[in-house]
Amino acid sequence: ETIFNDTTSNLNILTVPDYWENSDKKQIEFLFQQVNSTSSKVLNNYFIESLISLSKPPKSYNQSEFDNLRIQTLLIMEQKDKALKAIQDIDTYDDYKDYYNGLILDYYLTTNNLTEACNFKDSFSDDQKDPNNFILKLNIFCSFLENKTEEADFFNSLLLDLDDNDELFQQIYF
Repeated sequence: ETIFNDTTSNLNILTVPDYWENSDKKQIEFLFQQVNSTSSKVLNNYFIESLISLSKPPKSYNQSEFDNLRIQTLLIMEQKDKALKAIQDIDTYDDYKDYYNGLILDYYLTTNNLTEACNFKDSFSDDQKDPNNFILKLNIFCSFLENKTEEADFFNSLLLDLDDNDELFQQIYF
């Protein structure tokens, strides 16, 4: 706790640490590993709300790491909508930008919001590691949706040049 002295009104103001601020790494890791062990809806809802709300990180985490841990824990708890809401509220988005962008793109694709998915696909950084060439395949798919078959053919030739061995994708393509 911290005491501030307000000299204009001669009041002492007591501030309480944020919810997670005084926790240490071992406690946090233990708690987050146990997230699915309770059957109490009340405890689960309280824990989810504490993960969604913005707070200072525990001593052994920086804000970016803690925000990412909160998002991952919400996903483990199958709270994808709440994780996406939390992503919108964090100031450390850029530190895990491609990971968060992947979650948002996955949301658009799983909700069949193909227009948004095609518009959003360009938000990934150019140096992102994409071992399955997912973004390139999405570019091919989006080009077809936009009736740009020559562009789709070009992207597919790039895909083939990368020695992509996804035969199912090629069967669907042709």
